[in-house]
Amino acid sequence: MENNSNNEFKMIKELKLLDTTLREGMQLRPVNFTIDQQLAIVQGLNEFGIDIIELTSAVAYPGVEQEIIQIKKHCSGAKLVVHSRAVRSDIERALSCGVDGIDLFLGTSLWSQEFGHGRKKDEIIKTVVPFVQWLKKEGVFVRYGAEDAFRTDIKELLEILKPIVGSGVDQIDLPDTVGSATPF
Repeated sequence: MENNSNNEFKMIKELKLLDTTLREGMQLRPVNFTIDQQLAIVQGLNEFGIDIIELTSAVAYPGVEQEIIQIKKHCSGAKLVVHSRAVRSDIERALSCGVDGIDLFLGTSLWSQEFGHGRKKDEIIKTVVPFVQWLKKEGVFVRYGAEDAFRTDIKELLEILKPIVGSGVDQIDLPDTVGSATPF
């Protein structure tokens, strides 16, 4: 539901289901899905009606690009997006696999800014916005993952997201990267 200025709620007009098994699952070692297992997972997700399947980074390990290309050939129905650092060479490698979209990620929390990528709020915006604009001009579906969003000050998070949304991003992802979110 969406909150409007009158403290009333409007119903969500559309709900899309996204699955991250072939990203989250692929980064947990010793899990190492074979290509046949990955294709079986994709088939099951397509049969279930998942709208978006998120795949691991195109630079994650040797041979991953060929796996992404195989998955693309066997995927019917779901949109395939690749999880990608906000690094042009990573994005280009993902696009070379023929995927439908990119899930750009760049952490927003103070921890990410200080110990992760080393970029402050303005630098995050200056990095992400041009990538979104470029990808949208290319006709690519774009998600932005505000990695570690739940440990980001809400005011700062909104200051980061506003220009990214204004640049034409299709979806925003607010991950609870370290499992710290509670309903309280």
